[in-house]
Amino acid sequence: MAVETVKAEPGRYEPMPEIPAMLSEDEKFLYFKTASGYRGKGAVIEIGPWLGASTYQICSGLQASGHDWSLTVLDRFKWSPLYASGFPQVGLKRGDSFLPLFRQHLAPYSSKLNVLTGEVLEIESLLELSESIELLFIDAPKSWRMLWAVLNHVGPRLLRGSRIMMQDFLHITSRQIAWLAASVPELEAVETVGDGTSVVFTVSKHLTSFGQNLPSDMRQVPSTRLIELWERMASMLPAAHVSDLGAGLALDLLERDEYKLACDVLDRAVRGTSREAALIEELSRLLRKSSGPVKGYLLEVIAYLRASADPAATRRARLRLEAQSAPRAEPADPLATIDRDAALEVAKSLAAPRSAGHLAIRHGLAQGITDDAAFRQLFRAFGTCVEIGLPEAAQDFTELLPGAHVVELGGGIALNGLVLRAMGAARYTGVLSEGDLQRRVYRNPVTLARVKATFTPADIAAMDSKLTFVESVDDVERHSVDLLILRPEPAEAALDQALDQAIRLLKPKGQLRLTWRNPRSWAGHGRSPQTAAEMQPDDEAQQKLVDWRHVALVRSSVPSLGALRERIGRRMTITGWQENLDDPAALIRLTQRVRNRYATLRSEDFTCRSVTVVAQA
Repeated sequence: MAVETVKAEPGRYEPMPEIPAMLSEDEKFLYFKTASGYRGKGAVIEIGPWLGASTYQICSGLQASGHDWSLTVLDRFKWSPLYASGFPQVGLKRGDSFLPLFRQHLAPYSSKLNVLTGEVLEIESLLELSESIELLFIDAPKSWRMLWAVLNHVGPRLLRGSRIMMQDFLHITSRQIAWLAASVPELEAVETVGDGTSVVFTVSKHLTSFGQNLPSDMRQVPSTRLIELWERMASMLPAAHVSDLGAGLALDLLERDEYKLACDVLDRAVRGTSREAALIEELSRLLRKSSGPVKGYLLEVIAYLRASADPAATRRARLRLEAQSAPRAEPADPLATIDRDAALEVAKSLAAPRSAGHLAIRHGLAQGITDDAAFRQLFRAFGTCVEIGLPEAAQDFTELLPGAHVVELGGGIALNGLVLRAMGAARYTGVLSEGDLQRRVYRNPVTLARVKATFTPADIAAMDSKLTFVESVDDVERHSVDLLILRPEPAEAALDQALDQAIRLLKPKGQLRLTWRNPRSWAGHGRSPQTAAEMQPDDEAQQKLVDWRHVALVRSSVPSLGALRERIGRRMTITGWQENLDDPAALIRLTQRVRNRYATLRSEDFTCRSVTVVAQA
């Protein structure tokens, strides 16, 4: 039987009252639709109603069925940390009971409700069964063990043709309930939703031997059997959901150290499908909320999907990197525990380096460095890069770096070349003055005392043959540059010259990136107060700045942002204009009197502290 995909049909179900919910509109409609099919032949039970959004739709559907009805609900009704972080507007603290809120939300149907409070695993003692069950709505069980406890108790009472609706059935974190459902031949999926994770099953007969046929602990189920269960469930569901359950199965297999099986499932279910990118994003979102072993398994699956990195090797490398980054009382050899084969795998999988260790391993392996002393120097250099924020600043360039020749004019930060090379640039050329080349020293203020991380441009250039420094822009080959970085901004008089140099150096469609500080902004004038919180109403000197009279005095020769856009636009095509806004309170101070005084200036000249310009030759 084909599984029907249900979409919400406005007008066919009662509009929801304002009850916080984790349901899509399709799922709300599915609750109503399932309940409205009630035939009056047995009990209706909901396990895990939370604040009552689903319960309200069930009650509304039962009312629409035309039969006499009652509804039994079971929940622990205790506010969890997850609820507290996701729904702060409810106003409850961790451990509070939300039963009063549930009763408030379901007030129109209070006479029809039988409310039970307790844990799902205690269902046998909480829920007395004196009649058959026609409809069962399940949300609270998220694991094999919890769903087993529910079905073992209610299974013998389920009528033939009864329906079970399971919320979060297709969610990766609740995947174990899918394996259990697939283990029960009496259950057949009949409906799911276009938007959401709910599935409705029909029951072909009483589950009288359920507890004897299935173990209560999933660890007793062989890995090969789990794959068979996934395949059975995949055969029932629309193809769009097969990938999600496959990613979940891979996590279960990794937990069992079944790395080859996990890779096989990911290859069959996820890689190369239309869901691959979305699943990587979903797994990354789960990673941010995870800890302990689960976090490690998520990392391994993400790494494999991104770059075919063997999860076993990735895991070894990750553990070594974590060990290296742990606080130590004394300096330690950063190469003491590096497994280079494993490190190579994790380096391949990194979309964006996350630490000095990642950067050093990626760069060192790419350069074929095998000397331990050279590797130690890389760790120290990248440690300095991380401390002064260079990898974060380079994130804007990530998509432009692979295979690119990057030139930086006047940057004065030779270490930036090391970062850009490690993130994929084919070549880096820094144009530094002679004084900078000979005397410039870079120090890591955090680690200087511990590891003496001090570097000159010559030290940095020695770490990479594709990283060079020159004294003049004339030393750079014409039309050879893919990305030209101007940082900091050139002086007013040098702007046109810098643009001319960019046109001379850039390849066709090569890009220029320029950050321009705006001296007219509230922060840009460089004097106190910098923010509204620093304002002193009785300070006459500050009051002179409130009406922006400093605009006429401070760097008045520098072009406004409007003039800057015009000057760049005359020579190049502007493809990006990202404004970094100033203190929002500045907008309040920008009175009409000020606008009249500086009629040629626009709001952005006062409220934008800097702008990053991207232009194309």
